[in-house]
Amino acid sequence: MISKLFRPRAPKAPPASARLQFHFASDKPLSSTPAPVVGLEAAITRVQRELASLRATVAAAAGARRASAIQADIERRAPESAELSKTLDKKRAQCVAGLIDISEVEQLARERETRAVVWRALHEELQKRNAADAAQAEIDRILQEIA
Repeated sequence: MISKLFRPRAPKAPPASARLQFHFASDKPLSSTPAPVVGLEAAITRVQRELASLRATVAAAAGARRASAIQADIERRAPESAELSKTLDKKRAQCVAGLIDISEVEQLARERETRAVVWRALHEELQKRNAADAAQAEIDRILQEIA
């Protein structure tokens, strides 16, 4: 049945004198209409909005610690967190094997969760600080480009 619908055939070779033209999607313009001319006032407004957005990002992290201090705090807590996770996995395996009671595992899981809240807060603080630093660098770049 399929042989009636589809008969595979080898592609025909182009003539020896033929010129091959390759087309890539990235070579084709997205639109055939020309890009609109941006007026000076529109460009100034756009730059002002961008600067306001970047300044808001910097202001949001105004009271945050330096990124290096936050990173050092994270690195200091990393071995403790890894050890606690390893212990929890071991206790879970012991509970599954029936060697210990589930209450011991629950207690350890609660302790790990309370420390994970601190861990997540540190990472969020670091992310906010890095975003503020990147925004400040972008502000400096824009202002230097304008001047």
